[in-house]
Amino acid sequence: MKIHFLQCVEAVLKSVILHIGLHKTGTTAIQHAFSGYDDGTTIYGRFGDPNHGNAVIAALTKRKTGDPRYAGDRTEIARKLNRFKIWVRMQSHLYRPDRERLILSGESMCMFAPDEKRDLVDYFRNKGLHVQVVCYVREPLGLSASRFQELVKQGRGEVTPDALSFRKFISPFAEVLPQEDLIVRDFGAEVAEHGDIVGSFANVFGLQRPNFSQNINVSLSAVSVKLLFRCNQMRTRALHLHVRALDKIKRELRQVFPSGEFPSLDKHAMAQRLDASLDENLEYLRAEFGIDYPSVDRVYDLSAVNAYLSDFEHNPLPALRAIAQKWGVEVSKDDGWESLLERLYQTALRR
Repeated sequence: MKIHFLQCVEAVLKSVILHIGLHKTGTTAIQHAFSGYDDGTTIYGRFGDPNHGNAVIAALTKRKTGDPRYAGDRTEIARKLNRFKIWVRMQSHLYRPDRERLILSGESMCMFAPDEKRDLVDYFRNKGLHVQVVCYVREPLGLSASRFQELVKQGRGEVTPDALSFRKFISPFAEVLPQEDLIVRDFGAEVAEHGDIVGSFANVFGLQRPNFSQNINVSLSAVSVKLLFRCNQMRTRALHLHVRALDKIKRELRQVFPSGEFPSLDKHAMAQRLDASLDENLEYLRAEFGIDYPSVDRVYDLSAVNAYLSDFEHNPLPALRAIAQKWGVEVSKDDGWESLLERLYQTALRR
């Protein structure tokens, strides 16, 4: 990764906090809670989006971004101009004379290649900044089930292996940072102690806790996930059109199969996606950070996961009939849940 250096001129700022996730550990909640945060000493980065992943990529790397605000489907000159504007915004933070600490938060940083992570740390160090990296990790059973649900929301219609790459995400930072500047916390324990992940983040860095109670990324019931998974297997249109239709169905399913009243995905069933690297990654957390998750007794079997996703403990047909009636979709007495779901999906594509 080639990083744009400002000729190693020291920043006025004293330190930077890089919050790198990890996935499914309340990152979005932290970002929305601290968006606009400024206590006179510490400021949360302001780039038009509380998720700084694309801003870091645009300002400090040659990577392409997935966000049209920073890349854009426009001319090469326009794209470069957008990236330059974000770079200028980054410099305005680093050289601000009346603040001491900057928070940057984006999960994309955990997915940088090892040399990119080292370059990122070096970029700030070369400006005389004290760099801290923080991330949260989560026990594998809950994490795997939550990650699969997120994939389904994004349009995934197949069961694939799940690798919980804790070592891959964290170890490159451990190679270049002192132990005290790489902060790895257990998501579950922190939530239990501080009430939520926002309270934990504030406590770790001595920040004022923002007044934030919005529930971000609400979990779905198992029957809702299974129905959306089946919709993904029906996909015939471009992904963005498919996901738009999926969101419409998801909103209805949340009403008829609320997560508080219907079971969530079976964590042990979903754990059969976890690949052979799990034990090595659990040992890495145990040895390096004292986070001791129990071993997971599982048999790697994707076909068993597919069978579980096809098995409905609660018959979805009455609820699908109610959605069809609400949407004005014709219902036949001979309809099964799959045929009716397909008609709802086709309707959602047109709505």
